[in-house]
Amino acid sequence: MIVLDSAGYAGPTADQEFGEAEAELLRSDLILLVCSAINAARHADRQLLNNINALFQRRFHRHVDV
Repeated sequence: MIVLDSAGYAGPTADQEFGEAEAELLRSDLILLVCSAINAARHADRQLLNNINALFQRRFHRHVDV
């Protein structure tokens, strides 16, 4: 089990950090993304989810249900 607690993923190094996490994401059986319901950072949350979805589409040529 890998638990990643991020202070945020919309900063200037977000793409680099996502790239470093790709291998762990691809090895995962389950990915649970927990987002704040009261925080206004929904765009960043949606972008991260889109990036994860795109990663699996590229790698496995299939759509990931979200």
